[in-house]
Amino acid sequence: MYKDNLKIDVEGQVKNIEVYKGGGIVLIIEKGKDFNEIPLGKPINELIKKGDYFRKEGNTNKCSVQRNDSTICLPCYTFEEKYLDSLGEVKE
Repeated sequence: MYKDNLKIDVEGQVKNIEVYKGGGIVLIIEKGKDFNEIPLGKPINELIKKGDYFRKEGNTNKCSVQRNDSTICLPCYTFEEKYLDSLGEVKE
């Protein structure tokens, strides 16, 4: 599951946020006429809002949120130790 999520490369305006038990979320991202969904972990859940500009770089754990004139960079996911070996090298 985590490996598939790390491959995702997406950017655009946050149109909707679906919150799930345990603190996980799915962002609905719009760029032009295209819509994408991306599941994310708790670090993003605590600060993202509708209307923010979101970017996740492919094959990394790097996400950025832009609101007005501020940009916040943070990890998209937090990994438990037992999963780290199976992921290989992850750019943080």
